[in-house]
Amino acid sequence: MLGGQQVIASLYPGVLARLRSLGAVRYRAGIENVWFLPDGKAYNATGTVREPRDLGFDGYSQSRGLLEHCIRQRTLALANVQLITNSSVRSLIHTKGRVHGVQYLSQGTCHCLPADFVVDAGGRGSHAA
Repeated sequence: MLGGQQVIASLYPGVLARLRSLGAVRYRAGIENVWFLPDGKAYNATGTVREPRDLGFDGYSQSRGLLEHCIRQRTLALANVQLITNSSVRSLIHTKGRVHGVQYLSQGTCHCLPADFVVDAGGRGSHAA
């Protein structure tokens, strides 16, 4: 948990304060979070720690939706990030096995968007080769 929190905080300075302002709840890891397992109360997910133990950092509890909303806001605030809505990717632009952009359809017009980094987040429904 701490490693992920540190990476997010390094990529998005101020994100933890923003999460708190949006409703995330701060807790002291190892003391203020408890798992109730069939064989009793534990202070870690595996059930091996049965007594509270301060792990030395604060964690934050929020819904996945809140975390995604906050990260999306922070990402869209970056100067080199652009969100294009109401469009569909037609194909990847590639040469010699290297993807360097996408071709997309927006309002009936085909556009080319060069990119250094392309993520296909289409999951199992993706049509990418």
